[in-house]
Amino acid sequence: MGHNLCLVRKPVDLHVGIHLRRGNMTGSTHTTSGSYERIARKLFQDTQYDAFYLEYDTERAGGFEPLRFLPREKDAVLGAVSTKMAGLEDIDMLEDKVREAARVIARAQSRTVEEVLKEQVRSLGFRV
Repeated sequence: MGHNLCLVRKPVDLHVGIHLRRGNMTGSTHTTSGSYERIARKLFQDTQYDAFYLEYDTERAGGFEPLRFLPREKDAVLGAVSTKMAGLEDIDMLEDKVREAARVIARAQSRTVEEVLKEQVRSLGFRV
Protein backbone atom coordinates (compact mmCIF):
# COMPACT_ATOMS: atom_id res chain seq x y z
CA MET A 1 0.00 0.00 0.00
CA GLY A 2 1.46 3.37 -1.05
CA HIS A 3 0.66 5.09 2.23
CA ASN A 4 2.71 2.56 4.16
CA LEU A 5 5.77 3.33 2.03
CA CYS A 6 5.69 6.88 3.42
CA LEU A 7 5.79 5.51 6.96
CA VAL A 8 8.49 2.84 6.63
CA ARG A 9 11.33 4.84 8.20
CA LYS A 10 9.35 6.85 10.73
CA PRO A 11 10.76 6.90 14.27
CA VAL A 12 9.13 4.36 16.56
CA ASP A 13 7.92 7.10 18.92
CA LEU A 14 6.34 9.21 16.14
CA HIS A 15 2.53 8.95 16.19
CA VAL A 16 1.15 9.56 12.67
CA GLY A 17 -2.48 10.06 11.73
CA ILE A 18 -4.48 10.63 8.57
CA HIS A 19 -7.54 12.83 8.08
CA LEU A 20 -10.18 11.49 5.71
CA ARG A 21 -11.71 14.64 4.27
CA ARG A 22 -15.12 14.69 2.69
CA GLY A 23 -15.22 18.40 1.84
CA ASN A 24 -16.00 21.04 4.44
CA MET A 25 -16.91 24.32 2.88
CA THR A 26 -20.49 25.47 3.31
CA GLY A 27 -22.24 25.29 -0.02
CA SER A 28 -19.37 23.46 -1.72
CA THR A 29 -19.50 20.11 -3.34
CA HIS A 30 -18.14 17.27 -1.28
CA THR A 31 -15.85 14.56 -2.53
CA THR A 32 -17.67 11.58 -1.06
CA SER A 33 -20.53 10.57 1.16
CA GLY A 34 -21.73 7.45 2.85
CA SER A 35 -20.35 5.07 5.38
CA TYR A 36 -16.69 4.22 5.88
CA GLU A 37 -17.78 0.58 5.66
CA ARG A 38 -16.27 -0.18 2.22
CA ILE A 39 -12.78 0.91 3.25
CA ALA A 40 -12.75 0.40 7.04
CA ARG A 41 -11.09 -3.00 7.37
CA LYS A 42 -8.30 -2.22 4.92
CA LEU A 43 -7.84 1.35 6.17
CA PHE A 44 -7.72 0.57 9.89
CA GLN A 45 -5.93 -2.77 9.76
CA ASP A 46 -3.63 -2.62 6.72
CA THR A 47 -2.25 0.90 6.92
CA GLN A 48 0.49 1.82 9.37
CA TYR A 49 -1.21 4.99 10.62
CA ASP A 50 -1.61 5.30 14.38
CA ALA A 51 -4.68 7.55 14.29
CA PHE A 52 -7.59 8.21 11.98
CA TYR A 53 -9.28 11.62 11.88
CA LEU A 54 -12.79 10.86 10.72
CA GLU A 55 -15.70 13.14 9.90
CA TYR A 56 -18.84 12.24 11.80
CA ASP A 57 -20.41 15.69 11.94
CA THR A 58 -23.29 15.04 9.51
CA GLU A 59 -25.43 12.12 8.39
CA ARG A 60 -23.26 11.97 5.27
CA ALA A 61 -20.67 9.89 7.17
CA GLY A 62 -23.01 7.02 7.97
CA GLY A 63 -22.94 5.11 11.25
CA PHE A 64 -20.16 4.07 13.58
CA GLU A 65 -20.27 0.36 12.67
CA PRO A 66 -17.04 0.53 10.58
CA LEU A 67 -15.15 1.37 13.79
CA ARG A 68 -15.45 -2.30 14.74
CA PHE A 69 -12.35 -2.87 12.58
CA LEU A 70 -10.21 -0.42 14.57
CA PRO A 71 -7.30 -2.30 16.19
CA ARG A 72 -6.59 -1.74 19.88
CA GLU A 73 -3.32 0.03 19.27
CA LYS A 74 -4.83 2.69 16.96
CA ASP A 75 -6.88 5.78 17.77
CA ALA A 76 -10.00 7.24 16.21
CA VAL A 77 -10.54 10.98 16.38
CA LEU A 78 -14.21 11.70 15.79
CA GLY A 79 -14.95 14.95 14.02
CA ALA A 80 -18.35 15.21 15.69
CA VAL A 81 -18.49 19.01 15.86
CA SER A 82 -19.40 20.59 12.54
CA THR A 83 -17.70 23.45 10.77
CA LYS A 84 -20.48 23.38 8.19
CA MET A 85 -23.24 24.88 10.35
CA ALA A 86 -23.39 28.20 12.16
CA GLY A 87 -25.24 26.89 15.22
CA LEU A 88 -23.80 24.98 18.14
CA GLU A 89 -24.49 21.29 18.54
CA ASP A 90 -26.27 20.07 21.63
CA ILE A 91 -23.67 18.85 24.14
CA ASP A 92 -25.78 15.82 25.12
CA MET A 93 -26.13 14.80 21.48
CA LEU A 94 -22.35 15.07 21.01
CA GLU A 95 -21.70 12.99 24.12
CA ASP A 96 -24.16 10.37 22.88
CA LYS A 97 -22.35 10.19 19.52
CA VAL A 98 -18.96 9.69 21.14
CA ARG A 99 -20.31 7.03 23.50
CA GLU A 100 -22.05 5.25 20.63
CA ALA A 101 -18.76 5.10 18.71
CA ALA A 102 -16.98 3.80 21.81
CA ARG A 103 -19.65 1.10 22.25
CA VAL A 104 -19.05 -0.22 18.73
CA ILE A 105 -15.30 -0.42 19.33
CA ALA A 106 -15.68 -1.87 22.84
CA ARG A 107 -18.00 -4.61 21.61
CA ALA A 108 -15.59 -5.60 18.81
CA GLN A 109 -12.59 -5.63 21.17
CA SER A 110 -14.33 -7.24 24.17
CA ARG A 111 -13.57 -4.19 26.30
CA THR A 112 -15.57 -1.71 28.32
CA VAL A 113 -16.79 1.58 26.88
CA GLU A 114 -14.83 3.40 29.59
CA GLU A 115 -11.56 1.71 28.53
CA VAL A 116 -12.13 2.65 24.92
CA LEU A 117 -13.02 6.25 25.79
CA LYS A 118 -9.91 6.58 27.92
CA GLU A 119 -7.47 4.88 25.55
CA GLN A 120 -8.69 5.06 21.96
CA VAL A 121 -11.47 7.50 21.11
CA ARG A 122 -11.00 11.23 20.85
CA SER A 123 -13.28 13.97 19.68
CA LEU A 124 -11.91 17.28 18.52
CA GLY A 125 -12.99 20.04 20.84
CA PHE A 126 -15.00 17.70 23.05
CA ARG A 127 -14.12 15.46 25.95
CA VAL A 128 -16.48 12.84 27.40
